[in-house]
Amino acid sequence: MRFRFIGLFLLIAFSLSAQESDVKYLNDSVPVRWAFVPDVDGKAISVDDRWWCNFEDQLLDSLVTAAMVANYDIRKAARRVNIARAQVKTVESGYYPEADLYAGWKSRRISGSRKGTPGGLKIEGYWDLGIDMSWQVDLFGKIALKADEKKKIWQATQAEWAGVMLSVAGEMVTHFINLRLVQEKLDILYERSKSQLGIVRSVESRKQTDAGSSLQVSQALTLYYSILAEIPVAENAVRSEINAIAILLGVYPDDIKDALKVKGKVSWPSYRQLIASGIPSDILRRRPDVVEAERVVASYAAALGVAKKEFLPNLSIRGVISTSARSVGNMFSGKSYGVEFAPTVSWNLFDGYRRKYGRVIAEETLQAGIDDYNLTVLNAYQEASNAISSYSASVRHVDLLADAVKHARKAFSASVDSYKAGACDFQNVTDAQKVLMNSQNAFATAKRDALKSLVSIYVALGGGWDASMISE
Repeated sequence: MRFRFIGLFLLIAFSLSAQESDVKYLNDSVPVRWAFVPDVDGKAISVDDRWWCNFEDQLLDSLVTAAMVANYDIRKAARRVNIARAQVKTVESGYYPEADLYAGWKSRRISGSRKGTPGGLKIEGYWDLGIDMSWQVDLFGKIALKADEKKKIWQATQAEWAGVMLSVAGEMVTHFINLRLVQEKLDILYERSKSQLGIVRSVESRKQTDAGSSLQVSQALTLYYSILAEIPVAENAVRSEINAIAILLGVYPDDIKDALKVKGKVSWPSYRQLIASGIPSDILRRRPDVVEAERVVASYAAALGVAKKEFLPNLSIRGVISTSARSVGNMFSGKSYGVEFAPTVSWNLFDGYRRKYGRVIAEETLQAGIDDYNLTVLNAYQEASNAISSYSASVRHVDLLADAVKHARKAFSASVDSYKAGACDFQNVTDAQKVLMNSQNAFATAKRDALKSLVSIYVALGGGWDASMISE
C-alpha cells in the first residue's frame, strides 16, 4: 500500500512535468551581409585569433602577446571562468548520494519517573559506529536543469574572458598607435624647430646687413619659441601612452620605456588593408559579447525550467548501516548491527506563493535577457558598419593629406628661397612654416585614425574568436 501511494504521487508529477514545452527564444533578424563595400586597395584583411599580426610590426606583436599572459584584467576573467566551472561541478555533485561516517560513545540517564515505577532510574552507555547515507533522486531533472544553468553561465564567462582578451588586444594596439602618433608629432616639432632656428639666424644675418628688420627677427623668434613650447606637451603625451601600455602589460613604465623608444624615423604599423566585400553575419554572431549574451539567455531559460520544477515533488532515499554495543569487543558481533532504509516523497502544497512569484521572476529575467541579446546584436552590427565606413574614409583622408604635405613642403622651400632673393615678404615664410607643420600633424593624425578604424573592424568582427572555442 505504501509503495502504491508513492507511485501515485510520482505518476501525477510526471504528468505535470510532461506538460512543459521547450523555451523558444532569440528569434533575432540580422542582415545576411553588409551592403557597404569600401573601395580600399591593399592586402586582404584576415580575421583570425592573432589579428594584430596583420599590422606587420614585430614590437606590436610582442606587446600584445605579452599582454595576453600578464594583463590583470585577463587574469581576473580567467579566475571567473575557473569559479564558474567549479560551480558547475558543485551542482553536479547533487547527482550522487551523500555518506556520513560517525563514531563515538553515548551515555544517557533515563528518568524513572517517566516510566511510572519507583526506582526505575537507569543509566546506560554504549559505543556507536555507522554510515548514514542520503540521496536526493533527480527524478524530474531538477538537478540536471540547475547544472545546465550553471554550465551556460560557465560558457558565458568563457566568452567574457575572450571578450576581455579582445578588448585588451584592441587597447594595446590603440595605445601603440597613439604612441607612434605623439612620437611622430614630437619629431615634427624637433624638425620644424630646427628649421625655424635656421630661419631666425638667417633673418638676424640679413638684419645686420640692413636687408632684414627687427620686426622680422621678432616674428621669426615668436614662431620658434611657439614651436619649442609644444615640445614638453608632446613629451608628456609620450609618457602618458607608455604608462598606459605598461598598465596593460602589468609592469612599471621604466621597465619598457627603452624598448618603446624610436631609433631614427618613426615606423608606423601597416594601415592599408583590404576589407572583403559582403562580410557574412555569421562573423558578427561569433563576437564574444554576442556569444556571452546568448549563453546568458540560455542560463535564464534553464533557471525558468528550475522554477517550474519547484512545483513537483521530491523523492529522497535515506539509509543507515550501524553497529552499537556496550563494549568495543562486541561492536562487530552479529546482533550489534542495525539497518535503516527510508524512501520518502515530499510535496510542498502551499508556500505563500513563493514558487509562483519565483517563476514570474524567472520569466521576466529571461525576457530581459532576450532584449539584452537583441540589443547586443544591433550594437555589434552598428559598430561593424561604422568601423568599415570610417576606415574607408580614413584611408582616402590619408592619401589626400600625403599630397598636402608634399606640396606644403615645396611651398615652404619656395617661400624661403623667394625671401632670400627679396621677391616676397617674410610673412610668407612664417605662414608657409605654419601650414607645413599643420599638414604634417594632420597627416600623422590621419594615419592614426585609419589604424584605429582598422582596429575597430577587427574588434567589431570578434577578432577571429568564435563559440567553437568554448568548452562544453
